Amino acid sequence: MPLCIDGRMLAARGTGVATYARTVRAALEWVGHPTLILDDAARGRFAEDARARRWRRWLRARSDAPVRLRAEPGGLFAPDVFALAQARFARTGRVLVLQAPGPSGVVHWTYPVAAAISGWCNLYTLHDVIPLTHPALAATDGEALARRIAALRPHAAGWITVSEASRAEIVRVLGIAPEAVVSAGLAAEPEPPAPGALPAGLSAGGYFLFHGSDEPRKNLGRIVAGWRASGTARPLVIAGPTGTAPADRLPDPPGVIRLGYLPHAGLPALVAGARALLFPSLAEGFGLPIAEAMALGTPVLTAAGGATEETAGGAALLVDPTDTAAIGAATARLDADDALCRALGEAGRVRAGEAFGAEAFGRRLLAAYRLFAGASMLVA
Repeated sequence: MPLCIDGRMLAARGTGVATYARTVRAALEWVGHPTLILDDAARGRFAEDARARRWRRWLRARSDAPVRLRAEPGGLFAPDVFALAQARFARTGRVLVLQAPGPSGVVHWTYPVAAAISGWCNLYTLHDVIPLTHPALAATDGEALARRIAALRPHAAGWITVSEASRAEIVRVLGIAPEAVVSAGLAAEPEPPAPGALPAGLSAGGYFLFHGSDEPRKNLGRIVAGWRASGTARPLVIAGPTGTAPADRLPDPPGVIRLGYLPHAGLPALVAGARALLFPSLAEGFGLPIAEAMALGTPVLTAAGGATEETAGGAALLVDPTDTAAIGAATARLDADDALCRALGEAGRVRAGEAFGAEAFGRRLLAAYRLFAGASMLVA
C-alpha cells in the first residue's frame, strides 16, 4: 500500500512545522519506508505569471470539482495544489478533494492542510491547540484553525500529534474521540557540532541560550528578566527570528546578544556550547529545542507542567514559567553549580537516546498508520 506525505513544508526553513515534516520523512526512510511526496508547482516547474496564477486559482476555488494528481518519479503531483486548497477553503469553507492514480494508500498530512485524497487513509498531524486554548500567545488564528479542523473531520481517518499533553488537549478542546488521536512523539538527532563553529566572541560554556522565535508563548520577556536577576556574568544569547520589528521591541539590556535567524546547520554548535538552554515556555505542543539540547548534552531549564515537562522527562530543571523570580533563581543555580550542569547534561543524553531516536519515531509513526489503515498494510 502506498505511503505518502505532503511536500508543502519540506523546502521551508525556520519553522517547527517544516522541521517536523523533514523529520517524518527521514524517520520513515530510517525504518525502511521511503515515502511518496505530494508536490506541486511551487518550486518553479511552470513559468506562469504570479498574477495570472492567482487569478486562475481564485476562479478554480469556487468549484467543487476534484483535482487529479498524476504519478511522477518519487511521488504525486498537481500544479498549485496547496495554495488552491487554501483558496478553496477560504472562499467556500470546503476541503479540496484530490484523486490519485493507482491503488489507494496512506497519506500523512504533516499539518492540517484543507485537502484530502479520495479513497485514501488521510491522517493529519495536529501539533497542538494552543491557538484555541491560549489565543493571546499564538500567531495562528484559532477560529480559522477550528473551522479547518471541523471541515477535515469527515475526511480524517485519524489524527497524529507530538505529545500526550497535546493529545489530551486535542481530545478535551475539540471533542475528538480519544481513540482517533495518537501521540507519536518526535525525533531529535541533531548533527554533531562542527569544531570551531561558534559565532565570534562566544566560548563553550560561557553563555546561556534561548533559541526559537520570540512570539509571546516563548516567554522571552521573563527569560531576559530572570537572567538579569540571576546576577550571572555570562551573556544571554538569543537565536531565532524575531516576531516584532526592532522599533517595537524594548531595548535589550547589556549582555544580551541577538543572533537572529541561523541556518539549521549552525545550531548544534551553538546549543552544545551553551552553559544551559533557557526555555521556560508558556505553551508548547512538544518543545523541540528541549529534546535537541538534551541530545547534545546541554543542561535545560524549562517549564513545569504540560508538554515541556513531558518532553524533559525528569532530565531538566523545572520552574513555574510565570514566576520571574523562580526563573532567575534557577538560572543562578545553573550559573554556579558545575556538578548540577554535568548531571543534567548526562541525564538529558540518556533521555534523548531513549525517547527521541529517529528509528523509534519512525516505528511509532508506522504503528499509527497501521492502527488507522489496517494492521496488515505495512510491515516493519
